[in-house]
Amino acid sequence: MFTTTSNDTQSGKIGLLQTTSLVTGNLVGSGVFMLPSLLAVYGTVSLAGWLATSAGAIFLALVFSALSKEIHGCNGGPHLFIQRAFGDGAGYYAAWGYWLLTWASNTALLVAAMSYLVKITGPLSMTALLSIQVSIWSLVVLINSYGVQSAARFELLTTVLKLIPIIGIPLFACTSMQWRQFLPLFPAAETTTMWSGLQASIFLTLWAFIGVESATVPSKDVFRPEKTIGRATILGTSLAALVYVLGSAVAIGVLGHAALAQSTAPYADLATSVFGGRWGVFVSACAVISCVGAFNGWTMVVARIAEGAAEQGLFAEIFAFKDQRQTPIAALLISSACTLVALLFTLQENMLSQFNAIIDIAVTIILLIYFGCAIAYFVLLKPKSTSERFVGIGAVLFSLFALYASGVKMVSLALLLLVLGTPFRAQSRHEQTMVIPQ
Repeated sequence: MFTTTSNDTQSGKIGLLQTTSLVTGNLVGSGVFMLPSLLAVYGTVSLAGWLATSAGAIFLALVFSALSKEIHGCNGGPHLFIQRAFGDGAGYYAAWGYWLLTWASNTALLVAAMSYLVKITGPLSMTALLSIQVSIWSLVVLINSYGVQSAARFELLTTVLKLIPIIGIPLFACTSMQWRQFLPLFPAAETTTMWSGLQASIFLTLWAFIGVESATVPSKDVFRPEKTIGRATILGTSLAALVYVLGSAVAIGVLGHAALAQSTAPYADLATSVFGGRWGVFVSACAVISCVGAFNGWTMVVARIAEGAAEQGLFAEIFAFKDQRQTPIAALLISSACTLVALLFTLQENMLSQFNAIIDIAVTIILLIYFGCAIAYFVLLKPKSTSERFVGIGAVLFSLFALYASGVKMVSLALLLLVLGTPFRAQSRHEQTMVIPQ
C-alpha cells in the first residue's frame, strides 16, 4: 500500500460529514438552477441522459474511492494517481491542467453569483459588481487562510443552505406532478432525433459532475483518509445525482416541457406553481449561496493541488510553503491571485467571450485527467474480480464518451493548453536539480 503518513488520528483534520459536503458542494454549483430549462427541449429522454451521466459519475467515484484506499496521506488526488502510474511527466501535466482549470473556473463561479444577485438587487454598475466579487473573494480567501477546518465548516454550512431548497421544493412539489406533462417523451424539434437528444443531454449533464474527485485532493487533511475519502466520494456523488435527477423530473412533471424551456428560473417557477406567491428572490438568494459555497470548496481544492504537486517535485517549491496553521498559504494566495486577475477579463464583452472559451477548453482537460485516472486504476490496482473490472471499464467508457461529446477541436485545444505548461515544468525541474553551494 502506498502511504506517506501514519498518524490519521491527529487533530485539525476533516471528517466524513465535512468531506462529503466538499464533494456535494463542488458538484452542485450554479448549473443546478438552470439545467432543467436547458434540457427541456430534449423531452423526457433528458432524464435518461441524467441517469446515464449519474451512472458514469458513480463509476468514477468508485474508481477514486479504490485509488484513495491505496494512495493516501498526501495532497493532490488525480495527478498523484497518474504520477504513480505513468511517471513524473504525466503527473506534472495532470497537475498543471487541474490547477489551471480550477482557478479559472473559480472566476466563472464569481460571475455566476453576480448574475443571480442582480435578480435580487436590480442592475448594478460594473464598479459595484467588481467590488462585491472582490469582497466575496477576500472573505473566502480569509476563511481558507485559517486552515482546512475553517474552510470545511463554511463549506458544510453553505452546502446545507443550498440543499434545503433544491431538495425540499421538488419533494413538496411531487404531489402536483401530472404524468401527461412528461409528453413528448422524445425531442419536439423535427431536426433532433432520440439519439441526438440523448447525446446532447449527456453532454450537458456531464459537466454537472465535474468535481467527483474533490475529496481525494486534500487527502493529507482528511481524518482516516483510506476510509473517509472513498465513503465521502460515493456519498457526495450519489447525493448530487439525487439532487439533479429529482429536480429535473419534478420540474418536468409540474411545469411541462414547453413552460420549462421558456423558464429563466425553473426552481422559482416550480415553487410558485405549487405554493403561489413570488419565489424568484428566494431561489436567486439560494443560487448566490450555492455559487459562493462552490467557490469556497474549489478554493480549498486549488491550494492543495499546487501544494501536493510542489511536495511531489512537480511544481515550484514555493507552493509547498505552509504557515503555523499548516495552511498552504503560498499556494492559496498565488492560486487566488490568478483567479482575481482572470476576473478582470470578464469586465469587457470581447474579453468575456474569450474567457468563456478558455473555461470550456479547461474543463475538457479534466475529462482527460479522468480518463488517465481510470487507466491508472488498472495499472496500480490490477483489479481481479469481475465487479472491480466492471467498475474500471465503466469509468473508462464514460470518460471516453465524455471526450467524444466534447469534440475533436475542444480536446485538441485542451492538449495545447497542457503543452503551454512546459516552461513551468522546466523551471520546477531546475529547482529540483539545482545544487546549493556550501
